[in-house]
Amino acid sequence: MRISTRRWALLIAGAVLLTLIAGRLIDLTRGEPKPFVKPAVVQGRNLQVHYIGSRCQEGSRLDVDERADHVVVTVYAWRYPTGCDDVGVPYTLTATLSDDLGNRPVIDGACAVPELQQYTDCL
Repeated sequence: MRISTRRWALLIAGAVLLTLIAGRLIDLTRGEPKPFVKPAVVQGRNLQVHYIGSRCQEGSRLDVDERADHVVVTVYAWRYPTGCDDVGVPYTLTATLSDDLGNRPVIDGACAVPELQQYTDCL
């Protein structure tokens, strides 16, 4: 069975479109790093951070990287891919640490991103 040039072109275009859609959906769940308002609130093993997000926010997550001498906390937020105003909305995320924080400092992972270092919450 021989496939015409037009059908090949449609198959390739469809595959490219599916790849772009899948890539965009995956990107939406990764989110962008957001600096959080300092200090983080710690009670026992529970760590809570507050940050300012968008009214159009679709979701967020809190990544925690515990080390022996510090804890890196990074907020990731994503929003609907539509136009939205820049009205800030406060959000709160909570994580449970493996061990009590003790004397370990909490470091904002978003503040390691060069273009976010000028944010007030990173200074």
